[in-house]
Order: sequence, then structure tokens, then C-alpha cells
Amino acid sequence: MKTTLKRFFILATMLAILLNFVGCSSYKFDEEKVGADMEEKLTQLFISVQNGDKETFKTFFAEHVISLPHFEAGCNYVFDTFHGDLIDVTFHSAGHTGKEIVPGEQICYAYMTFRVTTSKEEYEVCVEFYTQYESKYPNNSYKIRQFSLFPKQKDGNFIPKENVKSYQQIIKEAILYKRNKSITY
Repeated sequence: MKTTLKRFFILATMLAILLNFVGCSSYKFDEEKVGADMEEKLTQLFISVQNGDKETFKTFFAEHVISLPHFEAGCNYVFDTFHGDLIDVTFHSAGHTGKEIVPGEQICYAYMTFRVTTSKEEYEVCVEFYTQYESKYPNNSYKIRQFSLFPKQKDGNFIPKENVKSYQQIIKEAILYKRNKSITY
């Protein structure tokens, strides 16, 4: 009897592990396609900034981001920092991708950087956005979870040297926060 029960638990555990691997690998991330789609989205976003249209700008963000207390200050920063007529938005690099489970579905997100050129300045945009979250944002709407705008500095960098350490620390703290806290989306 005990041997049968042990075999059952071992088989059930192995089956659970196998299904977990199959489930996690079912989402395929096409970096080039998503990068091109986000170039188009960011082009529309920066056209709204160029036109001073905060209401359209807000439509690019996930609901929980818009409800954050510092969201309005972030909007003001983007509108105050972005200068010139938009010339180009170019996919620069892909960072991490991630998955989370919410009741009833798996959501996926990606972190990418883009270069934005205007008639007056160059910028680097770091953006984390949903790539799959059908119950809230259907049809790959790529709603933004995190958005950072960095003007090009005189030394050619996008992040001032004195802020690089603190910026890297912020990212580490954010990753640790996500691991240690449950975040409701």
C-alpha cells in the first residue's frame, strides 16, 4: 500500500513538472515583430505628446499605471522634456520578458528600448509592456506598464553618469520588489 502511494505521488509530481515546462514554453515571443509593432505604438504616443494631447497619451498605458499617484507627474515630465518634431522611432534592443499568472490566465510582458529622434533632440525610451493579457487588453494592444524617457546628454550617453548607479539600483530594487511582493494587475 505504501509503495503504491509513493509511486502515485512520484508520478503526479513528475507529471506536474512536465506540464509546467510545456505550459511555460507555449508562449513564443517574436522580438522583431513586437519591436516593429511597438515602434508604431510609440510613434503614435509621441505624436500625441508633440500635439500636447494628454488624454490620447494616457490611452497607451495599462489601467493600473494610470491610477498610480505619481502618474500625472510622469506625464508632465514627458510633455516638458520632449522637444521638437518627431522624425523617427527605432527599436534599439530587447531586454527581459516575463510571465505572471493571474486568475484564469497567463500574462506576458516584455522590456525593450527604443531610440527616438526629433528635430531638436535624441532620446532613449525604455518601456515595459504587456505582450499577452487577453482578458484586459485583447488583440495585442501592448499596454505600457513602465515608461522612461532619457534625453541624450552632452557626453553622448542617455543616462547622466552620476545617475547610472542609482538607475541600476532602481532596476534591481524593482526586480526584487516584484519577486517579494504580489502585485495585482
